[in-house]
Amino acid sequence: MTEEKRVFKFAAGQGNRNFTQAFLRDNFAAVGPGSSGNWLEVEDRNEFSQGDRIALDLIVRMSEDDLVLLFHGYQVITVGRVAGKYEFNPDGRLFGSWDLFHTRRVDWANRSDPTVERVIAEVGPPPKAEVRGRIRELGWKSEKAKQWAREVDHGLEAVGFWDRPLAALDLRDRERKLDELRGYENLPPSVQEHLAAVIDLAGRLRDDIEGRGWGASPSEHETVAHLVVPFLMALGWNRGLVALEWNRIDVSVFPTIHRDEPELLIEAKRPGSGLDWARGQAGTYADDKRLDCPIMTTDGYYWALFENRNHEIPDAELFLPDIRESANEFFDLISGLDLLGPSSEAAPWP
Repeated sequence: MTEEKRVFKFAAGQGNRNFTQAFLRDNFAAVGPGSSGNWLEVEDRNEFSQGDRIALDLIVRMSEDDLVLLFHGYQVITVGRVAGKYEFNPDGRLFGSWDLFHTRRVDWANRSDPTVERVIAEVGPPPKAEVRGRIRELGWKSEKAKQWAREVDHGLEAVGFWDRPLAALDLRDRERKLDELRGYENLPPSVQEHLAAVIDLAGRLRDDIEGRGWGASPSEHETVAHLVVPFLMALGWNRGLVALEWNRIDVSVFPTIHRDEPELLIEAKRPGSGLDWARGQAGTYADDKRLDCPIMTTDGYYWALFENRNHEIPDAELFLPDIRESANEFFDLISGLDLLGPSSEAAPWP
């Protein structure tokens, strides 16, 4: 009797964070945090959260030909077969603020393929299954989902779907990493110097938090205290021009100490939490007060800059702990929108 294949759940993000198209297009699956380094070489895994340990242990432990159900929320998207060994890609591209450097090749049954859609139509639609976590091996509570995955797998095997070769996978980021801020012609030298210090601070803070040296998870107020305010000061904004919780807005930046109308609004989230709903919140506050200034959203690491509240997609992005060439666009826009503070020629520090 042939042993039934193991079936794993793999989450393609949560909420507005959705990596489905990237996974399906390039036939792979990935998780973070990349800052852990190669998981096969980590000696003390207890330094990481339980969720990180489970996800990274499982992406390593999967075997070729195991079945993987791709989830988003509680919705099963499709099934795939593990098609390669675990790899750590420290030069991989960033997905927004997420460093998904732990990867496996997965031959996904992409439902845009008529063969896949025909087999799934014969088996029936995928069931919903409540499976928590980024990666899990499905157990008896998810029997319907497991059975669906195996039936689709058998159906695709019968028509030779799995025999086709996969294109080579290359997840390298084509942008050069920058070890320090240099060459930003629109930024005064003092701003470059102080931003370099903030970048270093963000990297060290990230290492501390993900290494769980802090114990309890930090709050969004700590994002503001440890990263947002230092970032603004590096850009030349004096403390008196930075207001916290002005009209329920996390951080507002004003041109004068009278604080009449802000030049910039910032919505902050706790470090490393992502920004699924932050722009919408900031836009709502701006609408309520009829403000038409630029908006930033940040979890301390990832910064998104919107020229005004009507923009749904960031006009520029920055990932502080891992500076790439795209940071030029972010700081060029900072200069173009005149968001350098009045003291930027001799930026106050700290």
